Amino acid sequence: MKIIATIMVLLFSLGFNLTAIAEVKIGYVNMKRLLTEAPQIEAINKRLHDRFNAPKKELESMAEALQKQEKDLKRDALLMTESKLASNKQKLMTDFKAFREKEATLGKELQEVQNQELSVFRDVARDILSKLAEEGKYDLIVSEGVIYAADKIDITNEILERLKKIAGK
Repeated sequence: MKIIATIMVLLFSLGFNLTAIAEVKIGYVNMKRLLTEAPQIEAINKRLHDRFNAPKKELESMAEALQKQEKDLKRDALLMTESKLASNKQKLMTDFKAFREKEATLGKELQEVQNQELSVFRDVARDILSKLAEEGKYDLIVSEGVIYAADKIDITNEILERLKKIAGK
């Protein structure tokens, strides 16, 4: 008799839990899509391009000049005195070091600006997502690490629409 009562209690609690789980509203957000399709991301990319295009071209010119300098040095090495050759090699090394330092500085600055811009975007997207979750009465919204999400729970399009509205203002 105790076994039957225990089984009934287990079945009842299992059924109760399944009912509670069935009432949970879950949404899914594809962050990769947000980071590629949101108009704010396009604006960020344009600002980064505008700000860093000239320094990037300057670095490319420096790289071409270094390549030419190295090629000329190799071509004329046999015609130079040892001191002139050593002097030119030293200049090439100094110029190459300056190029690498400038390249590293630019890369670091680009990364910092990009991180700042994306941080602002993430805050805006998080606010929109929070409002959407409250309005839609979602219990759980997931993003990264999802193996499969049915289209009916994918709310990425709704978030993109709201991001577009904000971008249009």
